[in-house]
Amino acid sequence: MRNHCQGLGGYPYPINSTAPYIIDNDMTINSNIHYNSDLIIKSGVILTINPGVTASFSTNIKIIIEKGGTLLLKGKVTSGCGPYWAGIEIEGNPNAAQTPANQGRLITYSGSSIENALIGVHCPNGKSGGIIDCKWTTFKNNNIAVSINKYELSNAYSAKFNNCTFITDNSFKANYIGGFETFAKLNLVRGVRSNACNFANMNSASK
Repeated sequence: MRNHCQGLGGYPYPINSTAPYIIDNDMTINSNIHYNSDLIIKSGVILTINPGVTASFSTNIKIIIEKGGTLLLKGKVTSGCGPYWAGIEIEGNPNAAQTPANQGRLITYSGSSIENALIGVHCPNGKSGGIIDCKWTTFKNNNIAVSINKYELSNAYSAKFNNCTFITDNSFKANYIGGFETFAKLNLVRGVRSNACNFANMNSASK
């Protein structure tokens, strides 16, 4: 069951609707905000979350980047009004080339972070192929940090993680989501590149 909050201290602009929040025009988030419903980025649209901004999400709520949509993450996405959220889901076409028209796209920047998610970044089965370009990003206290499913054009797939930090610590809410599983879960996919990334499981309960 989804948890629908009616506002949080520190998040002055709560989106309280239970219907999905549709981004169908380019949009920039410049101040802290909380969502109680899925945030959907439509094809051809760019959503930017600026540096210093926290976008929080209720339990089981997620960001969905549809094919042709783009999320530029420069701030933080995390849970709010509950111990965890669902994470970022990138929709794509596993039978099509990795171009912005065919695939959803996630681009992250220095200082950004993805925290307290069931799956931080997810390319789901049957909709894999999403474009991922993460640099200097922190993945913190996610049950699974990154999950990428089968991409049919296996020799052509590319996802990049440069200078990223993957970490769990003792603030990880293992009692709610069954414990830390893994930093990267790759299912029949090639071409995922990790360069100068740090991986640290410092959660004593999961060792």
